[in-house]
Amino acid sequence: MKGFIKLIIVIAVLGGIWFAWEQWKGNEAIQVDYQTEPLEKGDLMITIEATGVTEPDELVDVGAQVSGIIMEFGKDLNGKVVDYSSPVKAGQMLAEIDKLPVQLDVQREEASKAQAIAGIARAKADIQQAKAKHQQARLDRERAEKLGPGDALSKSSYDQYIADEETARANVAVAEASLQEAEASLKQAEAALKKEMRNLEYTTIKSPVDGVVVKRLVNIGQTVVSSMSASSLFYIATDLSKLKIWAAVNEADIGSIRKGQEVLFTVDAFAGRKFKGTVDKIRLDATMTSNVVTYIVDIDVPNPDKLLIPYLTANVQFVVEDIRNAFLVSNAALRFRPETELVSAEQKTAFDRMQPELAAPVRDGQKKKAVVWELRNNLLYPHLVTKGESNGMLTAIAGETLREGMEIVSTAQILNRSDSSGDGSSASAGGENPFAPKMPPRRKAWKIQEDRTMIKLIVGTKGSGKTKAMIDQINDAVKTSKGNVVVVEKGMKLTYDIAPAARLIDLDEYKIAGGEMLYGFVAGLMASNYDITDLYIDGILKVLDHDINRLGAVLDEMAAIAGDSVKVTVTVSADEAALPHDVKKYL
Repeated sequence: MKGFIKLIIVIAVLGGIWFAWEQWKGNEAIQVDYQTEPLEKGDLMITIEATGVTEPDELVDVGAQVSGIIMEFGKDLNGKVVDYSSPVKAGQMLAEIDKLPVQLDVQREEASKAQAIAGIARAKADIQQAKAKHQQARLDRERAEKLGPGDALSKSSYDQYIADEETARANVAVAEASLQEAEASLKQAEAALKKEMRNLEYTTIKSPVDGVVVKRLVNIGQTVVSSMSASSLFYIATDLSKLKIWAAVNEADIGSIRKGQEVLFTVDAFAGRKFKGTVDKIRLDATMTSNVVTYIVDIDVPNPDKLLIPYLTANVQFVVEDIRNAFLVSNAALRFRPETELVSAEQKTAFDRMQPELAAPVRDGQKKKAVVWELRNNLLYPHLVTKGESNGMLTAIAGETLREGMEIVSTAQILNRSDSSGDGSSASAGGENPFAPKMPPRRKAWKIQEDRTMIKLIVGTKGSGKTKAMIDQINDAVKTSKGNVVVVEKGMKLTYDIAPAARLIDLDEYKIAGGEMLYGFVAGLMASNYDITDLYIDGILKVLDHDINRLGAVLDEMAAIAGDSVKVTVTVSADEAALPHDVKKYL
């Protein structure tokens, strides 16, 4: 009996100790690990990247105007045989074609000219003879007309005189026509001779301009053919102190390109050095490769020291915005939302007063409002700011209460509080509640059913309202979901359009590109968070590099890991009719 009483006492004591421990834990001050960044001013450059090739500003294509065999090359300004990189002057010999066939043609046409001249002489003599005969016939006719037909002159003789005069007159006309024909033959012979003389000149191929030989596409002994489709013999760049870059720009970015825009670029030949140029024009004849539409942008590049050479691959950056001396914060700081228990009642009230401006629609000329949180004396203070341009990692902000050097919070993790799994909790940049109870693992390997998939598509071309439809669905899902709503996109464009409770993830921060990486990333999300009920993927074709033929396989892979547990909604920027067959089952 005494032993039993002792046991009861021990249990009571242990129970008291446990109760005291729990009370102490409950009264313990919250310990938070804040990740902060000092607010500093700096420069922010917003750029659009593209790839191009350096081209001569003006390139002259020199071909052959006569056919024949290349016999020799000329000498350049340095006295060397004309070849690649040879400097030449206008009129300078580049190459010479075999002259003999053309010389024979010249001799033939010279003979034809001589024959034509002789023909003219004969025709003139015939005219003189015909005129003399006509003169005699005319006199005989006049005498016959005076006498008239009668006893002195028979009727037949009279008629003969009349006919002879008319015949003589006609012979004069024939002789004169023969002269005209002979003169025409002479002109033809002279033209043919002139042509062959010009062809003889063309056997010497000369540079039409001052410049540098970029390419030589012919060798000694090679036969060249003169025709409209004949291949070129030489390419001559007129002035290498000015170059062009032809850059291919994606259709999604072409709207930000304008004439006169500053361009920065690098070439592998001069690593670490940046060159400048300006946009000259945008070519309107778009090209499509692997369902990706691009436009060629011509860029003027000064090259006074002639350091750059033609046909280098250029990595181009079009400068969309060049912001100087502005406050810069990370995009993570703009997405940070602290847990309620980390914010004092006073600062929560201040934050609530900011909501009308945060929720106000953005009109033309206005910029989106946002909130950053300052850590001061281990307390959080909200600051209403105007959100400027972003390069995907940093964003320019402005605000009346901002001052240089203040500590801006990007993340916060509570160290001394555990959830049901025993792990510490953190304040999420996207508004996820880290203290929500964790559901037990429930994910299985699910078989896809064609008529019961949890993946749905929002399809339409640019400007059709896809993004607006997704935003509405996200905000509705936040209100009804008993778990987590996750949104993934490139560039964080939806930050202030969706409810704070939705977790927004920037794929660019994780360098996600291509179907395999996207699948692995989504699989990792679902494996690490069993509370995801809704997953939204905005602009999936951007991640797939616009390869629409890969879309069906990626959706199938996601359907396999989502099963019937997670509702996945994806926006696809395309015409519904253009979707592959294996994609249409998700419509």
